[in-house]
Amino acid sequence: SRALVRAAFALIEGIVFSLKKIALEADTHRDKALSAHDIAQLREEQSFVSKNGDVDIRQVKTPFVPNMRFTFKVVARVHRADFVLDSGGRGWQAFARSIDVRDRLTHPKTPADVAISEKELKDLLEAFEWFHEAYIGLFLSIRQAQLKRIQELDIKKTELAAERAELDKKISALKAEL
Repeated sequence: SRALVRAAFALIEGIVFSLKKIALEADTHRDKALSAHDIAQLREEQSFVSKNGDVDIRQVKTPFVPNMRFTFKVVARVHRADFVLDSGGRGWQAFARSIDVRDRLTHPKTPADVAISEKELKDLLEAFEWFHEAYIGLFLSIRQAQLKRIQELDIKKTELAAERAELDKKISALKAEL
């Protein structure tokens, strides 16, 4: 069961890392919705001035929960999606408790710290389900945003075609006058 907790969070952390890469890639092909600070956070980097006056970069480790929340927010923003991570329900609470269990298992202080109760395993399953639903919800909201954008572009295309037809008529009329 310790392995299950560790594997579940390894998967979740891997997904969050992948979402960061998706946000960075999407931003290069879109409206540049990310600030320099957003990009640095997604890359897990921080700049600093070294003793010799050069600007250097160092890797930074952001605590897991703020990192995950930030990543979901940024991925939604880059894709112009209306998505808000649900952090008020039972799933979120189970997720928070499961993080505490993961931390306890990763850094045990006593022999009892490596034991996992049935309640903690149930929390883990509920937490994993919550994360899965959040992840799917994010991508569904991105899909909705893309469909909306396609509709907007179709309307614009129709408007431009009508304008072009009107201009073609005017050009034809001018040519006829000449």
